[in-house]
Amino acid sequence: MTRTRNSLTSICIAIAFFAAGAIALASPKPTGGSGGRPTGGNPRQPGGESKGSGIKESQKPQGFITKFTPAKPTDPEDVAGTLSIKPIGKDSKTITMVVPREGVDYKVGDLVLDHDAALELIANGMYCSAGWGHPDTGDAKKKSKEKRLTSLTFEIVEVEGTLEEVGTDFITLKVKPLHGDWPDSELDAKVPPGSPVKPMKPRSIKMRVSDRVSKFLNQDGKPGDAGDYQNGQKIEAFFVYSKTKGSGVLTTLRHPFVKENAKDGGRAQTPEEPKKGPRPPAPPKGGRRPGGG
Repeated sequence: MTRTRNSLTSICIAIAFFAAGAIALASPKPTGGSGGRPTGGNPRQPGGESKGSGIKESQKPQGFITKFTPAKPTDPEDVAGTLSIKPIGKDSKTITMVVPREGVDYKVGDLVLDHDAALELIANGMYCSAGWGHPDTGDAKKKSKEKRLTSLTFEIVEVEGTLEEVGTDFITLKVKPLHGDWPDSELDAKVPPGSPVKPMKPRSIKMRVSDRVSKFLNQDGKPGDAGDYQNGQKIEAFFVYSKTKGSGVLTTLRHPFVKENAKDGGRAQTPEEPKKGPRPPAPPKGGRRPGGG
């Protein structure tokens, strides 16, 4: 009788494990992105605690700057103003954050900026990622409603196209993204999956040239200036994208055949290979190739 009870117990346990495994396999799994432009308002993963502010980031959405308001004389001395950002996504809501004078991590791509340099670049329409969190009130039961900026990264788009004009403090390029789509393009939900992708049209974009972040590379991939380029020539560029005309910022302009040099970590010219013509026919036995001397 005891042996029979033990057998029944073992069978019940096996059935329980089998049922749990079947439920796990049937549960939906999170899917990763395609690596292209974000298509919704989902924030990036928070970057942890900001190095200088001591505030833990709770959100880090990608979006576009809609307004920056400098601090008023009546504001606290440690406040530089307020920054409003509209995250990517049709139904997303604008986020307004307090900008402290210290403790914010500013970047253009991977280039670290100080507070003053970052404020010089801020303009309506600029594409960025903004991290924010709630300051500590000192009371565990009382949570602050204030959103305080902890990091701001101006996002860079890589493009290719034609140089149209170089001015004193601006440059105009007719370009299209090398990867993905424009950050502010809206996907058409009516287009069925697998449909042919329409060719992307180049945009004529006027952008600022900043002494702090903009650089021109010559044909050897070394630092140069605007004089190394001519209107109408093919180029590749990196710039901070903006929805507002003229407020984007150039970060790098280079010749399209400048590529990474794997040996020294620098950049070197890679000329195009000459096109090979048709191979001449084999000569007859004991004779010469046609046209030969």
